[in-house]
Amino acid sequence: MFSDRPSGGTTGESGEPFVNTLGIDTSGETLFLCLKTDELEISVKHGRGYRHAETLVPWIRSLCLDADLTPTHLDLVAVSLGPGSFTGIRIGLATAKAIASAASCAIVGVPTLDALAWGLRGSGKTVVPVIDARKRRVYAAVYRGDARISGYFDLPPSELDDAVCQQLGGTEEAVILTGPFAREMHARWTEKNPSFAFTLDVNSDIFDPHCLVVIGESAYRTDGLAAESIAPIYLRRSEAEINRDRVKHEGS
Repeated sequence: MFSDRPSGGTTGESGEPFVNTLGIDTSGETLFLCLKTDELEISVKHGRGYRHAETLVPWIRSLCLDADLTPTHLDLVAVSLGPGSFTGIRIGLATAKAIASAASCAIVGVPTLDALAWGLRGSGKTVVPVIDARKRRVYAAVYRGDARISGYFDLPPSELDDAVCQQLGGTEEAVILTGPFAREMHARWTEKNPSFAFTLDVNSDIFDPHCLVVIGESAYRTDGLAAESIAPIYLRRSEAEINRDRVKHEGS
């Protein structure tokens, strides 16, 4: 799913080209959207904290208005699955499924870390996107070329460099860090391992939602995923689940 597989055109299961594709990412504090039609592509970055429940639908309507179409004209919705904010992911996925149902269009899920790494797949370096997972932990994964070569990590920052080196088999490959927590990790790693080739993506703070559209179209061409098979990527239990179990334990 991570690779942008060439297929001689962007098509759905019917063989018809995708004309209007919407990409949605609500996995972090900032809302990212991308709408691609046959005539234009519009992207939105809206950063006002975790207010996706208030802002997502109005921004989608605004994008569609700018493109002179309605959500019912969409052919595909590509939505970020996480890891990331539990609430944000649920809001994005629920909205994407509602739009896909109303428009009778295709829908595909895109792992957030895959989307962050996609733009650097041709860099010639091992790519490690990093997201702040809160609670003094990070989400990350390791990519080489068009392939993800690790699972999705949920680790303390102090353990991530060892996990990455283990994935590389002890070889000192050039590693490039990207994603919203990349600068923090780069500072930690270069101080701890000054001889290792950890470099920082200069655009690590800039997420391009265009990648959701490209990865989503490629994945749907290859896998043709059904809406009911799309699920969030949660690497840990939510705070609500932890608190619920704590209350049950205290009451028993």
